[in-house]
Amino acid sequence: MLTDILRRGNIVGVYSNQSGMGIIEVVEARSIQVENNPVPDDIRDVFGLPITDIWLKRFYFVKNRVDNTWTNNKFPAIYIKRLQGKWLLAIENANIAIEYIHELQNLFVDLAHERLTAGNETDF
Repeated sequence: MLTDILRRGNIVGVYSNQSGMGIIEVVEARSIQVENNPVPDDIRDVFGLPITDIWLKRFYFVKNRVDNTWTNNKFPAIYIKRLQGKWLLAIENANIAIEYIHELQNLFVDLAHERLTAGNETDF
């Protein structure tokens, strides 16, 4: 994975982490520091986590069963939908294809100027 698409706070998969995922603390040229990991990870040890219904719930999105879109009350102008097997983030008549959690997080920083953070698994 390329470090130029990762930001501090992104949730990513980590091969060397027992839980299989972590939150990025520091991004450098060829390595990243993931929380609770005593040594930096090589960028090759990190992978994107696919967007799933479970992850959207962790980010406090709610599914509208009528039109199958996902919305977050904090960001009513932005919604997410799955179309032909692909996830799309929609805002003002524009659809942006997304595949991974870190892409969703980065788009929220860019579009809503706020970090999208996940709740604990016990919140659901």
